[in-house]
Amino acid sequence: MPRTNQDRADNGDIALNAYADHIGTPRGDDSLLCDLLADLRHWAKWNKVDIDNAWAMSGTHFNAEDK
Repeated sequence: MPRTNQDRADNGDIALNAYADHIGTPRGDDSLLCDLLADLRHWAKWNKVDIDNAWAMSGTHFNAEDK
């Protein structure tokens, strides 16, 4: 069965909830997504991953899936 956009949103929820649990931030905190994205930028820098390219590619995937 193909994945739906609801499935993809649920994956984001799983990631944010795991991150919230890990850092001790309450779910629903407005800064949670910002903090996760900033930490991913640090991860990318340390792992020599082009975060700008990854962000652009994620936009391409999102636009293709958002139908």
